[in-house]
Amino acid sequence: MIGRPPPLTARISTVEAPRPITRDSVLSPYLHDKAKEWLALPENVSRFEGVRFADSIALPGMNSAADRPTKSPWLLVHGNISSAADMAEVAEVLGREEGLGSNALYGYSYGANPDWSKTNLIKKLIAANSQGIDPAFIREVRAQLEFTLAETGAEKINVLGHSLGCSLLAAAIQGGPELGPSLAGRVNTAVFAGGGFQGLKTALSLPFFPSTNPKDGFFPGVPSLNPVAWAKALPRGLAALAHGNLDAFDVPVMGRSRAVQAILDGGTLGANVFSMRSERDEVVGGGPVPLGSILYGRQTSRAPHQDGELVFPFSAKISHLDLLGKEAATALAAFLRDKGVSQATPQP
Repeated sequence: MIGRPPPLTARISTVEAPRPITRDSVLSPYLHDKAKEWLALPENVSRFEGVRFADSIALPGMNSAADRPTKSPWLLVHGNISSAADMAEVAEVLGREEGLGSNALYGYSYGANPDWSKTNLIKKLIAANSQGIDPAFIREVRAQLEFTLAETGAEKINVLGHSLGCSLLAAAIQGGPELGPSLAGRVNTAVFAGGGFQGLKTALSLPFFPSTNPKDGFFPGVPSLNPVAWAKALPRGLAALAHGNLDAFDVPVMGRSRAVQAILDGGTLGANVFSMRSERDEVVGGGPVPLGSILYGRQTSRAPHQDGELVFPFSAKISHLDLLGKEAATALAAFLRDKGVSQATPQP
C-alpha cells in the first residue's frame, strides 16, 4: 500500500516553538541517545534485533527529560514507500487542534526509507509490491510504541496509522509470543486511515508479490465452498441488503492471508478505535470507484472492534494519499472532538 509522497518541507505548528520537519529530520539528540540506550537494554536486544528507528527519519520529539508532555502523546505510523516526514501535515493539525507541543508528537520510520522523491515510478512500484505485513516492520513499530510510552512517561498513548501502517500498528498493539502482551490497555485513541484489514482487491490478480501473497501480504482469500457457512451467512446478508447495508453481506471466505487473518482474530486495539476512509480511495478500492473498498461484502478499511468511522464521500475527492492532508486531518480533529476523545481544552 502506497504512502504519501514526502513534502519537500513541512512545519509542525504547536504550542511551543515549531520545529521544522524535512526529508532529513531525525530525533532530537536527547531522544536519539535515549533510543540507543533503550534498544541496548538486555530485555530489548533479542526482541528488537535489527530495529533502527533511532537513526531513522523522524519527528524530533522531546528535547530533555524536563520536556515530557503533559498530555497523552500521539504516535504516527506511515505507509508503504514512505517515511515519518509524510506525517508532518497530520502532526501539524493535531498539534494545533489538540493544543499539543512538539514534545507530544512522535513519528519514526521503518524500512529502508530512501528519498522517494528521487526514485522513478518503476522503482516505486517494485518497492511497493515488495513490502507486506512484514514481521520485521511489526517489530519496529512495536519498539516505537514501547519506547515512546517509556520515554514520555505517558500512562496511555494515542496512535494513527496510514495505509500499510494500519496493519503494522494493529499487529504491534495486539502483540504475541515474540512481541509481548497486548498494549491495547495503553492506547487511548487509535485511528486507522486507509487501511486494508480485509485485504486488497488487487491481490486477487497478483497474489505472488510480498505485498499481496497469502502469507504476510494482503491476499483477501476467495469465497468459501462450505455450504454450512453459506447457510448461516445468506439470511443475514440478504437482510442487510434489504436495509440498504451494502457493506454488511459478510460473504464466507477461505484462504485469507495469515497476517490479515491474525489481525482480524486478534484482540482490541485501544479504548477508542476509529477508522478514517474515503469512498474515492484508489488504493484499497482497486481504483477510484464508488463502493470500491467493499471486499466480499465487508468494508476493508473498517478497523476490527472499531467504535466509529470518519467517511469522506466520493464527491469529496479525497484520495488515498489525501487522507494525510490538512483537509482530512482537520476533519479528523473535529471528529475526535465530536466523539469526546479530543485533548483540546474546551472553549467557554
